[in-house]
Amino acid sequence: MDQPTRTLADQIDRLARHHRVPESFVESIRSSFERKGISLAEDAGPYLPILEETFARHAQVTAATARSREGLRRLDENFRRLADGWRRQLERLREVKASLEEQRARIEANTRRLREELAGRPAARPGRPFPARPAARHPGPGRGSARVPRSFLPPGSFPVPGPDDPS
Repeated sequence: MDQPTRTLADQIDRLARHHRVPESFVESIRSSFERKGISLAEDAGPYLPILEETFARHAQVTAATARSREGLRRLDENFRRLADGWRRQLERLREVKASLEEQRARIEANTRRLREELAGRPAARPGRPFPARPAARHPGPGRGSARVPRSFLPPGSFPVPGPDDPS
């Protein structure tokens, strides 16, 4: 049984439905044949492989374009998120900077105040950061409480009371 001859117009319409291409693309294919002087009523047999490849490639390019657009949209969203994060981080850094400047100003004010307070006091002796204190008096031998614990004595010795020790 012979198949009925399919015209170019029929095959173009069938491929357009199959690949779901826009009408503008279908019209450009039709006009390409007409510009070459090929009637759309002719048998599509010799042109069928190139028509199928053309429609298939158009569908692939359309799908790749859609994926690229989606990728660009996601990339744009990620850049927006990144920019928001950087803005928040910059704001936090500005707050820290303001806090540090405030602390520095307080430290400088306290330093000035302390210098002014110290300016009225007598200067400490060179080499000593603080005024000298009187030496602490520790009772030594012969002053009444110079008892040495037995643990400090060498083995085999014993303490002998001195002349100032109470008997």
